[in-house]
Amino acid sequence: MSQKVGFGAHGNVYKDKGGQFVVKWALPHSVRQLRKENAVYLRLQGTPGILKHYYYGEHSGTAYLTLEYAGGSLLSMLDMAVGGIGCFDCLDLAFTIASTLPILASIHMQGVIHGDIHPGNILVSSSGVKLIDFGSSRFSRDSPNASFNYADTYGYSPYYSGVERIAHGLPTFQDDVVSFAYTLVRVAHGGRMPWDNDFAKVMGSDPSPQLMAVQLIALKNSFSAQQLCKGLPNVFESFLTAALTFQKVRWRSFNYNYWREQFNITPYSKVHPPSKRYQFLKALTE
Repeated sequence: MSQKVGFGAHGNVYKDKGGQFVVKWALPHSVRQLRKENAVYLRLQGTPGILKHYYYGEHSGTAYLTLEYAGGSLLSMLDMAVGGIGCFDCLDLAFTIASTLPILASIHMQGVIHGDIHPGNILVSSSGVKLIDFGSSRFSRDSPNASFNYADTYGYSPYYSGVERIAHGLPTFQDDVVSFAYTLVRVAHGGRMPWDNDFAKVMGSDPSPQLMAVQLIALKNSFSAQQLCKGLPNVFESFLTAALTFQKVRWRSFNYNYWREQFNITPYSKVHPPSKRYQFLKALTE
């Protein structure tokens, strides 16, 4: 291993010298989380948009998972954009959205809930869009892998989660869609959301988990899709509205293909390919 490319409370991620694969190394308290993630990658192998799985092992109280290396993330590109390099135009973002929705639909049909969708878990590389980091994932109840649903492995990002997830804690198919909708709106706004100041105040006050949940739910309910999508093309507001409505209904009622077509720019790709700025940002992360 030559370069640390990720780190956190659960462990580190290293890239090999040739840039062909990464190794996720779990700290002892996170072994079960990586064990579950390994089960997810095995379940989803061969699914477009999912990293190739190479090896998993446990040794001396730790665990490691070897996966293909596929480039940078939307979060990396967004950080550089906010730093002054420039950010996505809406057509660039639409291209990424149209590429991500089929991946989300496919993993859901296979009984896998991602559980923590945000810009840092969507990779954009020369080989296409990849959905990564299934450490907070959950298998559906009828899945043969449901025994891996460890209750202590459902960490998530409240910023991107819907109110139903904040209220009940468990990952759901519905919240994957809501989190993805919040992600695309934030990226479209150049890394900001209208609720940012209020959200920071809630998190900074260090309330009890119960009080924080109540405050975050009230905060998110106080912003309409129209407010959150102000200044963006109408399709963003329509998608967010559909996602927020979807929180309270059966997951199979969501029409992934319809929304993919709303954002699909493939017919126009020859006359308007992804912008040079988009290609430049993507290249910097690979």
